[in-house]
Amino acid sequence: MDGQTSPPPVITISSVVERDAVNVAVSDNGPGIDAKIAANLFTPFTSSKRTGMGVGLSICKRIIEAHGGKIWVAPTEQGATFHFTLPRC
Repeated sequence: MDGQTSPPPVITISSVVERDAVNVAVSDNGPGIDAKIAANLFTPFTSSKRTGMGVGLSICKRIIEAHGGKIWVAPTEQGATFHFTLPRC
């Protein structure tokens, strides 16, 4: 979404508390994620950005999994949605 002006960038964050877990979704209306990148998005040093290091999402994945959760990304009609779950304490 970097530099996106039309449509204006929008990020939506939602959460649902279930019996055993909290599910969080972060959606945007950007250009989406290329399928070639999406397959390895959570692998260290994978980035869709020209100047990106590609470590942020792999760190997020390790932290979430260390707490018993899961993280994944899904394409949307416009943009992408990152989902993650964490067990309730």
